[in-house]
Amino acid sequence: MKHLFSILLTVFLCFSAHSQDSTFRVKMMHYNLLKFGSCDGVQTSEKYTWLGAILNAYKPDILTVNEILPAVPFANGIVQLSFTFSGNIEYANFTNFNGGDLANQIFYNSEKFGLRSNTVLNSTSIRDINIYELFFKPSIKGTDTTFLYVLDAHLKAGSSSSDVDDRWDACIDIMNWVQNSGQGKNIILAGDLNLSSANENAFKELVSVRAANVTLVDPLGLTSGWGSSSFAYAMTQSPRNSSNDCGVGGGMDDRFDFILPNKAIMDGTAGVSFVPGSYAAYGNDGDDYNSELDCSSNSAVNTNTCLSLRLMSDHLPVVMELDVEGFSPNTSVLPLLGVDVNAYKKGDGLWVSIEDGERRAYKLSLRNMIGQSVWQKTQSGETKLFYKDIQRLKGVFVLIIEGENGRRFTKKMMLN
Repeated sequence: MKHLFSILLTVFLCFSAHSQDSTFRVKMMHYNLLKFGSCDGVQTSEKYTWLGAILNAYKPDILTVNEILPAVPFANGIVQLSFTFSGNIEYANFTNFNGGDLANQIFYNSEKFGLRSNTVLNSTSIRDINIYELFFKPSIKGTDTTFLYVLDAHLKAGSSSSDVDDRWDACIDIMNWVQNSGQGKNIILAGDLNLSSANENAFKELVSVRAANVTLVDPLGLTSGWGSSSFAYAMTQSPRNSSNDCGVGGGMDDRFDFILPNKAIMDGTAGVSFVPGSYAAYGNDGDDYNSELDCSSNSAVNTNTCLSLRLMSDHLPVVMELDVEGFSPNTSVLPLLGVDVNAYKKGDGLWVSIEDGERRAYKLSLRNMIGQSVWQKTQSGETKLFYKDIQRLKGVFVLIIEGENGRRFTKKMMLN
């Protein structure tokens, strides 16, 4: 039987060697949460519910936000009470170097992404500009993986000359980073940029001033204008006519919120590609210029989601989709560095040995050939354990052992 298993494993690996690469669809959303945790006139418990309706309707893998009180309980609340469609959401440590009362944050699907770093860009902005470095877990091959750099910014509001200059200065800092540190990388700028129009110098700095290989791109292609009813579909503020909370009304007449990928993503040259037609101001069907969202006839989202968008914030979220190159579930990937792993079928069970003198914890799981998890355990290092509770499983599976920093060991196994 042991020799038969070895032969079957070898044959299957050879058969699958030519079909390992896959493309994974990733959904991204950016949202100004309107003083989440500190908004007068509304209970935070209500905002968890409204946000949950919006997230469950779109189901983002990445959510970047502005205007959340920089306190862990609020981030935990969003994970537990709003991301009810997924149990695999994690977030970064808060930063607030500029000392404001509101911060940025990123939430991400930990089955698809790990967070390698969270740094802050020095800027003239009154708020931090975060640089989140994500790595795509299903793309790890040997020492290679696909990285995605997400910049989260909330630029200065206002129409005075000093406000306009402050936004421009911040965008100069952003593009200096893109030019000096982002060559050939997958980069996205997401945020409430508070831009008055495409003619503002800050926007030109982002999309048209630099060399082509470091330019950010507006997926809607609006390099001029957007200040009329012809561009109603692009507006993100405000989805309500009036406001009883800390936000503003006035209807849909401003485009403040953006997700701007760089050329590498638009051209698909570094493993991440923009999905054409996927960019939108979420919930905006283009029929409500200078008025609130009409939830009785909204063609973009259902009535409950539309009402939640009106109540949740004075901004609409913006969304887009990405295709990310990865591997199919039968691909062996980066082993746990410095750790010896031995796993093999024994009788009607599975023997797993992880030799790690530091006794760190490792998550074990078996996935079927369409990527579904069918069995999970946690095991400490320096142990050899025999699991009989997999004897019900029949067929080909992939054993995945996950350690720190997204490092993992995978092995295809035939169970019978």
